[in-house]
Amino acid sequence: EGEGNAQTPEIKTSVSTIDKTKKGSITIYKYLHSTELTGSVAGTGEQQAVPNEATPLKDAGFTIYQVKTADELVAYYEAASGDNAVTADSFFKTPGDKTAANLKEGIADKAVKGKDGKTERKTDANGFVKFEDLNVGMYLVIETTTPDSVVKPVDPFLVSIPMTRVQVGEQATGDQLKEWLYDVVVYPKNSSAKGDITLVKKGKTDGKENEIENLPNVIFKLQRYNEKFNEQG
Repeated sequence: EGEGNAQTPEIKTSVSTIDKTKKGSITIYKYLHSTELTGSVAGTGEQQAVPNEATPLKDAGFTIYQVKTADELVAYYEAASGDNAVTADSFFKTPGDKTAANLKEGIADKAVKGKDGKTERKTDANGFVKFEDLNVGMYLVIETTTPDSVVKPVDPFLVSIPMTRVQVGEQATGDQLKEWLYDVVVYPKNSSAKGDITLVKKGKTDGKENEIENLPNVIFKLQRYNEKFNEQG
């Protein structure tokens, strides 16, 4: 499940102040939790404190696709309303399959390449990955590689560069709400696939054929399975 993602906020600034020549970035901090976190922190697009229950997730791979150009984003902002809101789902062929393989025609070609020519980038030991030198526009973010310890990838989400700064309590001032944020930080989270297993061997013993009881000193062998391979654990 993905929460804390940066969303396009209600526009409080003039789109005429967007610098379409400016470069931006998307920073992703990926964390893992084994139980459902209490409460949810709304994404602001800026750096935030990670919940104490969360741990960084290494080797989660992300790919971003520029689905709107600078001119298209400005036009979208100018006409922004609930009726024409764009969602991540609108870029997939069929509902329910939110993988890169199910992207609509032409979207895959919009994947952003790094200096190494690769489109996917993976989180480091701190759960950190950054896409830099991005043009103004709207980006679809997909988790394209999911570590085995994760139940499911986060749902794809959209990030606009720039987005307006979001007021949280008294943290933002009126002047801040007039600023465009070109360097966006998001905190999607996953649920852990780990859990507790209790195994009990029951059976009959000599002299007690009519009774079923727990059998001591039984050794169990566990295996971990995923769709790619069956690995002994």
